[in-house]
Amino acid sequence: MAAAFGKSNDWLIVTAEAVSASFDKHGSEAQTFMKSIVAAG
Repeated sequence: MAAAFGKSNDWLIVTAEAVSASFDKHGSEAQTFMKSIVAAG
């Protein structure tokens, strides 16, 4: 799973790696976490 957030020339890249079974169990939590991240400013 990966996400990129940008504002002007600043970028925040977040990646997560796990075995498929972990994402099957906790995928919704991981998506909620990734959606909650915002670049400063």
